Amino acid sequence: MFGSLSFSPATPDDIETLVAMRLAFLEEVNGAPAPASLQSELRAYFSHSVPTGEFVAHLARHENRVVATSGLVVLRKPPSYSNFNGREGYIMNMYTLPAWRGCGIAARLLDAVITAAQAALCCRLSLHAEPRARPVYERAGFVACGKEMALEFVGRDEIER
Repeated sequence: MFGSLSFSPATPDDIETLVAMRLAFLEEVNGAPAPASLQSELRAYFSHSVPTGEFVAHLARHENRVVATSGLVVLRKPPSYSNFNGREGYIMNMYTLPAWRGCGIAARLLDAVITAAQAALCCRLSLHAEPRARPVYERAGFVACGKEMALEFVGRDEIER
């Protein structure tokens, strides 16, 4: 099944897909349909943030149907000793349709997110993981930090000095 998948970065042409996958994720996690106004707010967010690179997404497709998505919000905070350039990434919108879970898709999309974060010179990645998804992140080196999980890019702050 994995061989029949294709992976690619999301483009502005994928906005509606990103909205649909985000809504599916939120409805699954919350156990209830999302408010109608949320769809238009998501569309506005992705329409702005995907072209600017503030939100970087990757998609997994099977026969031109998106079956999984990933997302990286690139943040800029005030610099500190541990994060000299202030760049951090927050992972969200990681979602695989239920029928496609357990095939390694999330791990492959996570690799793409980590690569994108490194290209954006992020010093740290963080996320809030659903309990069933934690092993995917742990295998990639993320560690629990309170309610979140994080991955530090050792030495990244030295590059910027």
